[in-house]
Order: sequence, then structure tokens, then C-alpha cells
Amino acid sequence: MAISRLTLLVVVSAVSAFVQEPHISVPPCKSQAIIPSLELADGSHVFPARTSIAICWDLEFLRLKYSAKDDALLRNDYQVCNTETWQQEVVELFISKKQDQFCLHAVDEEDHKCTEACADWPFAQLGVAETGACPALYNTVDHFEVDLQCPDGVTNLRYCPDTAMNVTIEIKGEAQGINMLQQQGDRSAARLVTEYLEVELTPQDTLYVARISNPFGNGTNKTNSMVDCAQSGINHSSTLLPAAFDAKIAVPWALINNQGTGSSPASKGDIYRVNFFRVLMTTSCDSCTPDTCAYGAWSPTFYDPPQFHVTPVFGWLGLV
Repeated sequence: MAISRLTLLVVVSAVSAFVQEPHISVPPCKSQAIIPSLELADGSHVFPARTSIAICWDLEFLRLKYSAKDDALLRNDYQVCNTETWQQEVVELFISKKQDQFCLHAVDEEDHKCTEACADWPFAQLGVAETGACPALYNTVDHFEVDLQCPDGVTNLRYCPDTAMNVTIEIKGEAQGINMLQQQGDRSAARLVTEYLEVELTPQDTLYVARISNPFGNGTNKTNSMVDCAQSGINHSSTLLPAAFDAKIAVPWALINNQGTGSSPASKGDIYRVNFFRVLMTTSCDSCTPDTCAYGAWSPTFYDPPQFHVTPVFGWLGLV
């Protein structure tokens, strides 16, 4: 069914209105961060199979280990790189290029003002909750300040000496001649990720790698540009266990950021938009449907039937 641009704006805005994207702090590989579980992608319940993801980083790779349990079938029949692995059981990573900053904003439509708060790391700000910079129509700076605060925006600074951050706050005025539809579109676009890398691995260790162009952030007009698995630089292995499998994936930063060899390595403070997924087959089949498979996500996309390519809900991954 064709979806109009206006309808897309309403749909994406509706998602943006109630979703607070998760974020995870990822340490260097002497340690690791753990995502302990997933939710159903439609947001209705906890994912029915135990799933955890251990994450760490070094200068060359983002390193993931999926522990996928409670799987009686362990089925994926695709054995060739970049075939339709998503049709059956698989774990997945969607990740953007490095982001410049994390920003929040709040629009005061009555006074035609927008408050914009930005920092180098995800944070919370009381009364400023919409992800992204102010819409483009707010292009005059009426007030500017830099505040030192705790990441949660509430705790007294004496209790967060090691995590205090500088947050740049601007009060912006509204330019004239911008219509409401463009304003709504600007707000939706602030949360969209339109280009990202998709990586999948099956229980049988078959890899899928593609660069995704997703102009509306919900899969409409999405295109996949395949990346040759052998040329991707990804190191991977799947280990079959009783009713479970472990999947290890090491993704080069050069691939994530679409840079050549010799590019700048990862560094502390880098932030990315990201989501993690798992497809579990509950009834043996050649092609998964909601009746035969369960679809899990770290940050639920709230689509029914399930749809993974919903970028306003991508979470934040930061290197610490």
C-alpha cells in the first residue's frame, strides 16, 4: 500500500512523541557492557527467549557477542553470504555513522521559541525531551549559555564529579514564512537516521552485510547496497549449543563510518545511533511470519506486523 509523505510525517511524529530512546555506555574490551534482554519489536511484551548482548570496543572494531537461548529449532537454511538470511533465525545489528552531538529540544509554540540543549554524550534535561536539534525554522539565537550538570539533569554536581558534563543551551527564535507542515517535518527528521549499516549472522555462521538508505525512517523506499562479506573486514563466528547459539561479530569502525583503511580510529566520547535485533523461529518454516517467528528488539519499533527499519527509535551507543 502506498503511503503519502503527509501520512509518514504523522506516523513518525506519533512514534517520536512517546519513545525515549535507550542508550548504552560501552567500555574498552578489558571490560564489557551488557544488554541483558530484548523486548518484542512491537513493544507489547518481553521477548520470549533469553537473549543477552555483550559489547566492547577497541581502536579497530566494535565487538559484540550475542547469547541466544531457548531455541529448539536453530534453523537458518541460507548458507551463502548476503542471501535472505532475515527470512529465518538470525541476530542483527543496525548502526549509523558516528554522530556529531547528542541534542534535545523543546518547542514553545505560543511564544514561537525553541530550547535546544546539546552535549557530547546522551543526557537528560528537565522540560527538554524531544531528541534532536531544534527544527530549522528556529534559526535566530536569542540566548546562549553553557551549564555544567550531571547526566540525569537532576542530581547535584557534588554527587557526579566523574560524569559531570558541559551542556550548551540555546533559546532560538522562529523565522517567518515557514508553514506548519514543514515544521512538523523538521521535528520528525531530527530523530531520523536515513543511512546506516545492517549486519546479520545466522546460527550457522552465515553473514549478511548491507548499507541501508531509508529516506523516511520507516522502510518506505528503502534500498540495500550489499557489501561483499569477504571485503567487509568483519570477523564472525557462530557456535551451536543445546537449544542455543553464541554469535560473535567484530565490525570495523572503518566499515561503520564508511571510511577507507587508515581512517581515524575510534575514540572515547564517540556516539552512534544503533539498534539490536533477534528473530526466533517458534514453528519450523521456510519464511518467517508473525505466526511462526518472534521478533525481538533492544529498542522496540512499535510496528505490528513487526518492522525493524524504524529509525526514530534507534538508541544511542557511546564509547567510554
